[in-house]
Amino acid sequence: MTSLEKTYEHNAQLVREIYAHIETGDVDFLRVQLGTHPQLLDPPRFDLVSYPGLLHHAAAKNQLAACQLLVELGIEINQTTVGSGNTTALAAAAQNGHLEVIRWLLEAGAQVDGSPLSVASPLITAVTFGKGEAVDLLLDYHPDINRLHAKLNRTALDIARSWGFQEIAERLQVKGAVSAIENGVDEQAVPGASIVEYVSKTAGWVLPEKVTPQPEGTGVKFRVSCIADKNDFKLLFTLGLYTQTPRTELFICLPGNWRLPRQGFAVDSPWTFPQGILTELSKRTLDDAPAAEGEIILRSDPAFSSLGWPADIDALIVVDKIWNTTLETDIDPRDDSVKLYVLVPLKLTKKGPPEGDTLNALLERKRRASWKSIALTSPLQSLR
Repeated sequence: MTSLEKTYEHNAQLVREIYAHIETGDVDFLRVQLGTHPQLLDPPRFDLVSYPGLLHHAAAKNQLAACQLLVELGIEINQTTVGSGNTTALAAAAQNGHLEVIRWLLEAGAQVDGSPLSVASPLITAVTFGKGEAVDLLLDYHPDINRLHAKLNRTALDIARSWGFQEIAERLQVKGAVSAIENGVDEQAVPGASIVEYVSKTAGWVLPEKVTPQPEGTGVKFRVSCIADKNDFKLLFTLGLYTQTPRTELFICLPGNWRLPRQGFAVDSPWTFPQGILTELSKRTLDDAPAAEGEIILRSDPAFSSLGWPADIDALIVVDKIWNTTLETDIDPRDDSVKLYVLVPLKLTKKGPPEGDTLNALLERKRRASWKSIALTSPLQSLR
């Protein structure tokens, strides 16, 4: 048990009273008690839904004065809590449609997209609960309107439609919202469309380009495929390397709830590692030479060491994986020499990178491995 957990345990009755007085807006009580026990301003780091965080609770209960006091006392306005699902107080206000609190939080510095760690952004949260006025207010602050729900891999527009909130859906579309499950005509005409079609038919539905984080300065696009059209695992992959000879594209398998917001994470965060490694390898492919099966990309390589490598892997190995499908689907003849390589995580032994027969045996196993066994481990595991 951590010292913070002990603090909550030893002050359980007081904590309950503080939450109760937040609901009534008793700022005098809050000022006295939190001034005496400032350690309770820190949120619990264990999953207690009944203790979502003081600022979150005040925002959810529409207690503006309490929100203002709590920020004055030192609670960071973009603080996330485990009990709230790694959301910020803005999402709590958005869920309940508390316009005055939403506006104050935004004006006081709350990030309109909330935390990149959260499953749903404040906008998606407001849409999910049908809070049309809250949606309109959030849209005034220019959120990432096409950010994906981390577990459902759907956009705010998809969620509005699924719940039958047609007016909200129409307002989102006017602001540029797109669907993650409907590809438009422009998607069917993109360069490399035959590769996208192949991946969609053999691995799983490929999400539109507009909902996927894109690399800068490479000319290559990123796309995401939801394996087996489900949300258990997904592939982040390049589209555009096939223009080089030999023709290749690179894939990396991720848990279905891997966060892929287009902003919010530091460049050296483990969450941005998939985009980072694909970007660096794309640059190398375009400037020098493509990857080849059996190549081992080491964490210690200076070209890649600055990336936010997951703690549990030492390298990635390039594998020409057998795509698990019974469909007889071919890439368009113009692209028939394209190799779709998967970057598979690797933990090295004391002997170092495998070579010779050991390497060949490893490649044979990885070619036939399940997607689950070659997926990166979510950084969320390290938070538990």
